[in-house]
Amino acid sequence: MPIKPGKYTHLKGNKYEVIETATHSETLEEMVVYRALYGDGCVWVRPANMWDEIVKYNGRQVKRFTHEDELVADKPTGIHNYSSPKEKVDLFMSMFTGREDVFAKRWESTKNGKSGYVPVCKNEWSPICPKAGGGKMKCSDCANQDFVKFDADAIEKHLTGKMTIGIYPMLSDETCRFLAFDFDGKDYTPEDLRRDVSAIREVCEEKQISMAVERSRSGEGIHFWIFFSENIPASTARKFGSSLVTYAMNKHHTLTFKTYDRLIPGQDTMPKGGFGNIIALPLQKESRKSGGTEFVDENFNSYTDQWNYLYNIKKYLLDEIERLIRELSDSHLYVCVSFLQGIKLFNSNLDVIDEAFEYLVTEIAKGKKGQFPCPVFQREGGEIKRINR
Repeated sequence: MPIKPGKYTHLKGNKYEVIETATHSETLEEMVVYRALYGDGCVWVRPANMWDEIVKYNGRQVKRFTHEDELVADKPTGIHNYSSPKEKVDLFMSMFTGREDVFAKRWESTKNGKSGYVPVCKNEWSPICPKAGGGKMKCSDCANQDFVKFDADAIEKHLTGKMTIGIYPMLSDETCRFLAFDFDGKDYTPEDLRRDVSAIREVCEEKQISMAVERSRSGEGIHFWIFFSENIPASTARKFGSSLVTYAMNKHHTLTFKTYDRLIPGQDTMPKGGFGNIIALPLQKESRKSGGTEFVDENFNSYTDQWNYLYNIKKYLLDEIERLIRELSDSHLYVCVSFLQGIKLFNSNLDVIDEAFEYLVTEIAKGKKGQFPCPVFQREGGEIKRINR
């Protein structure tokens, strides 16, 4: 079927314009030449048979690209750019759920440029605040703490640019409502960042795991968000994240072990005298002016309708997360074996790593049936092979 020139909308919301079709000089395959109607207007080429392809997206069968003549003039369903402020705040609160008794705000020194996050307290810098007298004390230890609650008013200030907010994902009962990956741009070159983020994204697409990808406030880092529809133990959420990373490492050997350190919540249990890790929230108005804190597609371009994109992200039940852990967990063993082969531990007694496997395999993967049967390996013809026992 001939590809009609004109403007199209991708299934994830971005706009493109078909310039023309062309023929591949080697394979004679028909190609579509098109450009993005956002960002720097990059020109792309895609096989024509993929252009009108029907694909599964968020549980529905949809066209990859839809011509403007086929689009219904009505506004998108659910929450979108034209929804009311209250509807947007309600959606935001339902997705980015953290501790309600405390949240943090970003500060930046005009003297030395240093910045960070601090719990929002009604008594900050008042005469009873230790900081006012030049003292140093953790806010969580202060006897005069009077934290401001994380509510719709706080979110409204964040979305309108009056404040930059960070929340504490681990709730008081050591559960959470989302898992995040924080790829800090300071630790990566731009190329390495795109490589590692694309590796995780590829696994999510393979396993049909719905996630949101956000460009950080600085524009140099990336946040992954996977949301839950109920409170899930932080330990289970982190096992899921670790399983996802391990599976990705099995497919992309350039992915480093430091990726495990990107998980938020950062602990299985609440640290004594603290609130756990903090993560900055997306869609902060001032940051968005330069493209920061916005959700991006596989080409790292911002979606046209940020709110409709967020609205269509799936939330997972505990049973679904445990199923995904089981699907991903087998790769724990193979990645470990591959890594150990690389540092030549297999020249010695393989029993020394038996307990390492017991540690690596999650309780969920064991089916809660006790000792997991650890694999045995032997050398055959210069290769290490697994033997079932």
